[in-house]
Amino acid sequence: MYMQALCQQGDLYEAERVFNTLTNIPAFPSPDVFSYTILIQGYVKQASSSDATKAVFDLYRKMPSRGGPTTRGTLQGMLLEATIKTHSGDICDVRELFDQMVKDVEDDTLCLPTESAFCPPYRKGVSQSILYKQARKHTLTILYNAMMEGYFVYERERRLRTGGHGGLGSVKDALRLLDDAVRKDIKLNTRTLNIWVRGLARWNRDLEAAEMIVNQFRKLGVEPDERTTWHLVFAAYRQYDLVQARKWLQAYEDRGLPITYPLLAGLKQRIM
Repeated sequence: MYMQALCQQGDLYEAERVFNTLTNIPAFPSPDVFSYTILIQGYVKQASSSDATKAVFDLYRKMPSRGGPTTRGTLQGMLLEATIKTHSGDICDVRELFDQMVKDVEDDTLCLPTESAFCPPYRKGVSQSILYKQARKHTLTILYNAMMEGYFVYERERRLRTGGHGGLGSVKDALRLLDDAVRKDIKLNTRTLNIWVRGLARWNRDLEAAEMIVNQFRKLGVEPDERTTWHLVFAAYRQYDLVQARKWLQAYEDRGLPITYPLLAGLKQRIM
């Protein structure tokens, strides 16, 4: 609670001192997930700090190398997103952090707990192994989604500063990462799709590229959801392409899916 209060007040120096005390002095309990989360959120709030990226790197190095894979995956994803949201440093630094996190997940050889006398060893070992592999796959999905979003965020910031055009050509690094995810059989989901559709249709104003990426994800077994439809319809509406906006909205409703998002419902009344 003390660390949380310090971060809310913007006193990261004192919060880091408390965190380091918990980390380095055996008499105190080690930092838990809550402690890491508080400090990560503190870094995000201090987004203007030029040292934010370095601080996140240092925090990642302090993370325990062992522990539940789901917990570590959550922390890794939060750290990566925190680095992106700070807008400090270079995207290459963020990619370096991403590559290290992915390597750590892929190289993780955490031993399964030993069998007890009360549980058949084969059955217990298999179930735990499956759960652990699923957690690792989920972690990789989180990391790849965060990094792909990072490329779009940085590209958007660059264009806001310097001008220029969007489209698939401007996010070639994100495309390479998407190809890498497909090649490695990383589980892509609707969040992945929505990152791409928002980036292409709304931020880069490229409706054709957005439609192409939707079709590509369909081939991978990922169908657009209501959020996807909102990004597409809103982007087309903002570009005065009402024909395309109606087309995407009709395609969503033809699948028998309800409109529950208030902004999409309001937009429907304007264009239909």
